[in-house]
Amino acid sequence: MLLNDDEEASATNHSLRATRDKSRKDRLNSMARIGVACSMESPQDRMNITNVVHELQLVMNILLEHRTLFNRQGR
Repeated sequence: MLLNDDEEASATNHSLRATRDKSRKDRLNSMARIGVACSMESPQDRMNITNVVHELQLVMNILLEHRTLFNRQGR
């Protein structure tokens, strides 16, 4: 083994944290993009509510998938 158990666990935890942080940033970016699209000054430039709901559901599904994945890996 190249790393002892403590070093290996630390590297794994660091990798999980980095992945989790990137996922959070991606979700925040998606939410901000949706918010901006919904707040355009001209109504015809705003995102259609059906698309808003769809996009928010995608973000929620990704959040739930990541939460399940991280809970499994964190054990």
